[in-house]
Amino acid sequence: NKLYGKTFAENDGVVKLHHYCGNTEEGILRQHIRKNGKFYDIVVTSILRDEWLEQREELEYEKFSFE
Repeated sequence: NKLYGKTFAENDGVVKLHHYCGNTEEGILRQHIRKNGKFYDIVVTSILRDEWLEQREELEYEKFSFE
């Protein structure tokens, strides 16, 4: 019923993509990941099934399939 994603807060492009797809920001996990001696915040976003069904027709994207 819910799809969620996590991405580095510094990755503005992916955060914007999640919002474009209708995801709601649920929160920020502060200093959640340590990489190369530096701590990074993680943005958690999600979308509920009903929300996706409401808006999927409005999104413009090219449909493709995996083979």
